[in-house]
Order: sequence, then C-alpha cells, then structure tokens
Amino acid sequence: MFMRTRTLEENALFFDERFFMYCEDFDLIRRLHRFGKTVFYPFATIVHDQKKESYKKVKMLISHTRSTVRYFNKYGWLFDGERDIQNGLIRQELET
Repeated sequence: MFMRTRTLEENALFFDERFFMYCEDFDLIRRLHRFGKTVFYPFATIVHDQKKESYKKVKMLISHTRSTVRYFNKYGWLFDGERDIQNGLIRQELET
C-alpha cells in the first residue's frame, strides 16, 4: 500500500488491532477512502513472502478465518450500506 501519511495522521487512522495479519489492509483502505480517493493500479506486481500460509497451516487458517469474521462483523455480512454507497459513486464516476 502506498498512501500519504499526512492523511492517516490528520484523520487518526491506524491499523485496527482486531485484525491480525488478514483483513487489516481492507479495513484501513476502506476507512481511508472516507477521507480521500483510493486508486487501483493494475500494473504493479507484488510478491508476498507468506505464500498463502493459511492454505498450508491450520494455525494460519484459523487466524485468517477469525480476521475475516471480525471484518464482516464490523461492516456487515450480507448488507453493507456504506459499501453500496461507495460502489454507486464509483459507478457514476466511470460512466462520466
């Protein structure tokens, strides 16, 4: 992730400690998007050193599952009004 640290500092945005190793980036970017614009750049390549450890080790799978459950408990499982609004705004931008 690349971001302006000033935006994080001005809006008191930090990683949510409830998320360990999984979903912490989704949560931070989601909250950051409330204050600024996030950009998807498909031409970057990133190699992750963990190499899908949650697919190989039960302990990591449990950690991944816990983090995912916490994320959906925070934002909603089937209905997520905030996400629906953001998706609608993005669709409007793409149409113009």
